[in-house]
Amino acid sequence: MEAKPSGTAIPTQPPGEGSDDESLLALRRSPLFSDLPEGELARLLAAGARSFLPSGTVLLKEGTPGDQFFVILEGELEVTRNEGGRTLVLDVQGAGGFLSEMSLLEDRPRSASARATRDSTVLALEPEQFGDLLRRCPGVALSMLKIVMSRLRSTESSVIESGRMAGLGTLAAGLAHELNNPASAIARNTDLLGQALEEWHRREDQLRKLPLTEPEATLVEGLLHHIRSGGDNGWQSSGSGRREMELEEWMEERGWQDTWDIVAVLAEAGWDRSKMDALADVLASDHLEPVLRWVAAGLEAFGLVKGIRTASRAISDIVGRVRSYSSLGRGRIQPVDVRESLINALSILKGRIGSGVRVSLDFPDEMPSIDAHGGELGQVWTNLIHNALDAMEGGGELAIKARESDEGVVVEVADTGTGIPASIRPRIFDPFFTTKGQGKGTGLGLAITYGIVVNQHRGTIRVESRPGRTVVEVALPRTLPGDPTS
Repeated sequence: MEAKPSGTAIPTQPPGEGSDDESLLALRRSPLFSDLPEGELARLLAAGARSFLPSGTVLLKEGTPGDQFFVILEGELEVTRNEGGRTLVLDVQGAGGFLSEMSLLEDRPRSASARATRDSTVLALEPEQFGDLLRRCPGVALSMLKIVMSRLRSTESSVIESGRMAGLGTLAAGLAHELNNPASAIARNTDLLGQALEEWHRREDQLRKLPLTEPEATLVEGLLHHIRSGGDNGWQSSGSGRREMELEEWMEERGWQDTWDIVAVLAEAGWDRSKMDALADVLASDHLEPVLRWVAAGLEAFGLVKGIRTASRAISDIVGRVRSYSSLGRGRIQPVDVRESLINALSILKGRIGSGVRVSLDFPDEMPSIDAHGGELGQVWTNLIHNALDAMEGGGELAIKARESDEGVVVEVADTGTGIPASIRPRIFDPFFTTKGQGKGTGLGLAITYGIVVNQHRGTIRVESRPGRTVVEVALPRTLPGDPTS
């Protein structure tokens, strides 16, 4: 009897002489069957189908039906799982190891693949034979339970670590997206600053050659302070178009030529006709244009400096938000601003929010801080927002609300995606359960979220869903009695 294909063809060859004895020894070495009587081992060997797997043969494929149970009699198989396009090695099993028990017990597709890394032989049991074995040998069932639980812990640890790396990738992508604009502004302004300073110093040299009266020199000194402040206390971008028209008319009345380069700068800094007239009241007519061109050149140079300073401050703020998001891990409990935590998570995911997604925020003016692990809470919001974006597939509305409750705060993350079918809603917080395609989800995002909210922070999480609207509600207490992980 030969094992049937399990997602791929299985090469076979007739067992050689003495192979039964070797196979019995392999079964005996397995922690599942080490205590079985010889008769039971022989019965198991006779019931199963042995297959030879040349090195490189794929025995199991992730996503295929779990219709057989396998025991490795000889050789070695590598167990892998596809995570976001990467192949994650979960385990390497040798003689005595077993495979595909969970998918067979739960009657669901296999969650991993298995490939022979060297020439191997496996024993396959049909579902009826597997069930009969567990009924006749309770010790096998108990041993299997212990081994399966150990595997689950190991697999969960591996996948969580993979998820952390994927989260780090999301963080890096979000950070790159956020830093791009201020970094580009710094580079652009730095390139222009040298030219602007050179022009300003050239105009200043021309200004020194003018025979200024004492009132004119005093006025120029005040203008120098105005320039060095970058136009502060007068910088008004609104209405600059109207002011440009006024300045152009004012300069045309005096016959000035090629003034387009200074009009925009002066208008942006809040200069209008009345300010120009006040300047003309003090300066001689032939001093007026050189002084204004000197002012415009200076304002442009210091405006670029101001732009670099603003962009640098933006970078500092972004780094601060990332530090707040990532470094407040499962250390001590501390006060956390939920609104800031939500905004930080949105900022991290900004690069994933397509142009077809509308984001609405509804936060009250005053909200209390809550006792929490800040980094863990950030992971909750990131998971929920990430799922909502996936559900909407690039178009819809993401609505995030936060409000104070009697016990603490309540946060709602709502999306207009396809919704969660009622048949699977009870399982969405189960580890490794996912509705996403193969390799697109670990099935741990909501399980981790549930653990952080309910177990670590003594909160609650509730889901309501129908086509076109899914709402995840997270309620968190204001204070915690102590670190729930200690």
